[in-house]
Amino acid sequence: LRDECGVCGWSLLQLPGDAVLVPAGAPHQVRSLSGTISVEQRFLSPESAVRLHSLGTGAPRSLRAQV
Repeated sequence: LRDECGVCGWSLLQLPGDAVLVPAGAPHQVRSLSGTISVEQRFLSPESAVRLHSLGTGAPRSLRAQV
């Protein structure tokens, strides 16, 4: 990707107790070196909710409740 698109990656070592924030929309890949527990939080912004609704995808009831 670096040669084709000018995109470079970052590598980091996350230790116990560390938290990593990946900005919304940022592609990322995770490689676990040992057994892990992952906790994630997904956020639906009002702008994204409007776009999703306009796509007419028939959003699930729980998603409509969040909107």
